[in-house]
Amino acid sequence: MALNKIAIISDLHIPYEDTKLLNKALSHIKDERPDMIVVNGDLLDFPGLSKYAQVPDFQKTTLKDELALGWSFFSDLRKENPESRIIYVEGNHDWRIKGYTIRLSPKIYDYVDL
Repeated sequence: MALNKIAIISDLHIPYEDTKLLNKALSHIKDERPDMIVVNGDLLDFPGLSKYAQVPDFQKTTLKDELALGWSFFSDLRKENPESRIIYVEGNHDWRIKGYTIRLSPKIYDYVDL
């Protein structure tokens, strides 16, 4: 399959994204109708799973909410770009959910491909 157009979107850090800018980028991607869309890491931030100190009361969402936002992002991206191949490349912030699973439920991690 020859690719003519590839769109790359990166480092959204949901739920800390700039919504106006993100919507503009997604609208542009939809208008361009790329053959492939690469979501290139750090889609979600997962601040509550970070090993680094957190600013008190700064977290905007729960882990469950953040996972739902990620699901919603990909669901909407697919609906708006039904013909595009979508590739997801894991970033260091996205890896936090794997680390969390490994720490708390290593036996589950052995059986589930996150």
